[in-house]
Amino acid sequence: MFRKVLLGLLALIGIIIVSGAMYVGSRQTLRFDSPYPSIAASADASIVERGRYIVRDLAPCASCHGDLSQRAAYSDGADVSLVGGFVFDIPPGKFYARNLTSDAETGLGNVSDSAIARALRDGVGHDGRALLPFMEMQGLSDDDLQAVVSYLRTLPPVRNVVPPHSYNLMGKVVKATVLANPAGPLSPPPSQAPRGVSEETGKYLVESVALCWSCHTERSPMTGAFTGPRYGGTKAFTEFDDPEHS
Repeated sequence: MFRKVLLGLLALIGIIIVSGAMYVGSRQTLRFDSPYPSIAASADASIVERGRYIVRDLAPCASCHGDLSQRAAYSDGADVSLVGGFVFDIPPGKFYARNLTSDAETGLGNVSDSAIARALRDGVGHDGRALLPFMEMQGLSDDDLQAVVSYLRTLPPVRNVVPPHSYNLMGKVVKATVLANPAGPLSPPPSQAPRGVSEETGKYLVESVALCWSCHTERSPMTGAFTGPRYGGTKAFTEFDDPEHS
């Protein structure tokens, strides 16, 4: 009797493992048909300059997408090339920041304006996959979203092949469950960004553009989910991936 019970339990465990593996495997290539924002790049100099200001001075874009060989120049305030390559080596695997230049093969050259806008706002890639929640600019206003896309279009093409993300077994489970769906805005973003000296403007810049909370709040290394009080600080944080800045 004991042997039969044991065999039954082993069979049940086997079924659970196989079923779980099939479920996880089936959710590795999920695609989402989210609508594209009505955003198109502009050649207007003031709009492009607003985009440069956001990308270079407010948002921490270059900290991840900047040329790894120009870390010292970036630390000194230089506008380094956004060729990608920074690796997030975290428990679920290794994840690489993409090339944002206009290179057609390895960058954004063949990605439409609206697809770039959708990636920023809704967390859906140009191929329909859910993007990792590392780029939390979903609250950008429509005009600032256009400004960012407009500025990115001015970046000269630089060929830089960035490795694909590498999920380990744990990462595949996380991808199939808690990170299966794209992360969009929590509330409708404004059509126009607030201007002037006001609490509204400050909140918008801190919350939706500079993303101060994303680094100054304790997060789970597994999923990126916030585990501590907002702006409460972190126990450990390394911005750079080289010994000089670690």
